[in-house]
Amino acid sequence: MEPQNLLLLPPIPEPPTYPAIKAAYNAPLLLILRRFKDDIAGRSILDIALPCPHLHNASQPPRSVLYEQTQQAVANVYKLVCIIAAKNGIEVADVEGDSIDVRIILLAYPRDGNMSNVSATEGLLGPVVDLHVLARSQRPWTKVFSIETEQGEALYRNFSSLSKPNTYQRERVRGGIVQVSNHKINSSTTAAHRCDSVIIGGTFDHLHIGHKLLLTMMVFALDPPISRSDLTNKSTKVVTVGMTAADLLAKKKYAELLQSWKVRTERTHAFIKGIMNFSSSNIEKSEEIHNPGPNGHAIIVRIPWMSSILEFRYVEIWDPFGPTITDADVDTIVVSGETRSGGKMVNDKRIELGMKPLEVFEVDVLDTEEDEGTNQSESALENAFQAKLSSTEIRKAQAEKLKGRSKV
Repeated sequence: MEPQNLLLLPPIPEPPTYPAIKAAYNAPLLLILRRFKDDIAGRSILDIALPCPHLHNASQPPRSVLYEQTQQAVANVYKLVCIIAAKNGIEVADVEGDSIDVRIILLAYPRDGNMSNVSATEGLLGPVVDLHVLARSQRPWTKVFSIETEQGEALYRNFSSLSKPNTYQRERVRGGIVQVSNHKINSSTTAAHRCDSVIIGGTFDHLHIGHKLLLTMMVFALDPPISRSDLTNKSTKVVTVGMTAADLLAKKKYAELLQSWKVRTERTHAFIKGIMNFSSSNIEKSEEIHNPGPNGHAIIVRIPWMSSILEFRYVEIWDPFGPTITDADVDTIVVSGETRSGGKMVNDKRIELGMKPLEVFEVDVLDTEEDEGTNQSESALENAFQAKLSSTEIRKAQAEKLKGRSKV
């Protein structure tokens, strides 16, 4: 079993800009990632609990209202992880050999840490969970890292009061400064929109930080059932991942090192499961279907979700559109800033076919802007950083490793 550890960060800065995120979290992330690189052989998992006060007691508003601030926080923490990895030669992508699988878990947690009026939520599914769910999930964490600040200590006390004792080792690490502006933050510029069926598409080869940001915000965009007794909710909530067919990737660089469609699907679901499923029992049911026609090959995973069923569909796609133009029930698409034109292309095609256009949510394009205090040249850092976010560059690095071994 892969070593698994948990880092409890203090509540996010507000606003969660990159400089503020770096000031708050650089010290613990740098220490832990360096230590794992030196001490753990093979693949290890680092769950990062990211407390977001704006998500506390926010189960009723549509997720679209909370999307912008949440996306900024998640993007900037992943950006910081990626920059630390680039500067220190740490592997954070899904590759053979030593690597750290970093997963951000969104924690609905009050900024003052007062848990007296907080009750456990009904569901055991994320990506937003409260501290009760996280602490009682019975994940096999070897260590739980907490931050040596007032907020960090309060969070750990609350966590340990809810979790089983003696199942993990606690370690304190130095933290930074969490700044909170008195200026009221707008929840979102996006109009309120409830999402019952969300979709993304891509290759998802050698899962990396950019993929994880996109996948996290995809499942965040999906609105949970309001309550078990709410019969107005749709009976099934759907997450669709269009996964490019292997035959369409034959001309990619280093195509011989592309992961198979099945492996890409399995690794993508493993990541989503890691940030969503906090049940201690196996509550998933899966099946593989081979129907005729476009988008007929898929792996479907179903999980009970309060009054609904949460259905993950991993669909083999053979064109740029995939299920976006064959599934009329899809209502939301998540794209990166780089693929914004793809979202427009999809909606233009849906309108042409007489279908309702999709709501489009974006995730940030990660870069090294605003990062200071490095001895590396800007171009060297940017090149190392982008290599962490490119499946092609990851395959290239793997090819060079294999070539080096063959000469030994």
